Amino acid sequence: MKKYKALYYVTTVMSMLVGLWHFFVPVMFQWYDYLPMQYENLIVGIDYTNYCFSLLLFGSSLLSIIWGKRALGGNNEKPGCYCGKLVIRL
Repeated sequence: MKKYKALYYVTTVMSMLVGLWHFFVPVMFQWYDYLPMQYENLIVGIDYTNYCFSLLLFGSSLLSIIWGKRALGGNNEKPGCYCGKLVIRL
């Protein structure tokens, strides 16, 4: 069970770090240099999509860490459900 617990927390933390990193991706890779500036609606749409994706990924990973004790508790069905959620998310 310890192996699964370590795997659960490692993958959840990795997923959370990717969500946090994704907030800064547009600035790091200069996404807007490739777009003409007259397409402001496109830039706003890309920003909102990126922020929502980042927030959902970071938030769901944080909830998975908070609920980790419940997920890896005594019930045999819960770990499969939570680990399946992690596999889908990654």
